Amino acid sequence: DTYHAHRWMGGMWSQNKSVPILATRGCPYQCTYCSAPNMWTPRWIPRFPKLVVDEIQHYYDEFGARNFPMPTGTRSEAIDDEVAQLLKRTGMISMAYAPESGSEETRKLIKKKMKTDRMLESMRAAVAADLNVMVFMVIGFPHDTDDQIRENLDFFATIAEVGINDAAVGFYMA
Repeated sequence: DTYHAHRWMGGMWSQNKSVPILATRGCPYQCTYCSAPNMWTPRWIPRFPKLVVDEIQHYYDEFGARNFPMPTGTRSEAIDDEVAQLLKRTGMISMAYAPESGSEETRKLIKKKMKTDRMLESMRAAVAADLNVMVFMVIGFPHDTDDQIRENLDFFATIAEVGINDAAVGFYMA
């Protein structure tokens, strides 16, 4: 109740009480900057869906929670129009994408396996479903050239045209 009253839950306030849920652990990808493979090995481990639903039901019944943010390793660019609309119908209010860089070359160097056109298509679907969409970016990877860093500005302009106006930016300091 105190977290909800003071809007301290997950960076985005919901009028409904929130309780974060972990439905999975780990990540099968090998992005060079990420510590997950060292912490959990490159395994993605899902919980049994029934256990996740049971946990949600418990917080719903016991504490009146109605918002259940789920930080996951899911590749959000897999979200299409149909899935985005279904997520919205479940009461989802926000989702995040993690392109990390606006530079294709940088994404290759950090082993971020994603297709820009597919990610932008997915972002458009999420925005069209009226979800609050944000991106996670890292500026200044050790191998970045001035041109690669400048490509982030073009990328921010592109996602602004898509309808995204929320970004978390970390600066890589070697």
